[in-house]
Amino acid sequence: MQTSGELIDDKIIVKKTRDVGRLYNKSCFGKTTTGNKLQLNLLEGVFLLGEGKIKIFKNHKEIDFQSLV
Repeated sequence: MQTSGELIDDKIIVKKTRDVGRLYNKSCFGKTTTGNKLQLNLLEGVFLLGEGKIKIFKNHKEIDFQSLV
């Protein structure tokens, strides 16, 4: 199952604990926030989306690479 995050303002929030652990503990992406969530900046999101390692959603609709850039 692929990691997913939600675009909120200019940040991408990853909520699933397993995904947070994978990105933060293994790959050192983002920073942890309260409630065991992970906050990625846009550059990290662009990189991960381009590598096919994350799906990013806004208002329950998937965002493609070109739209995020």
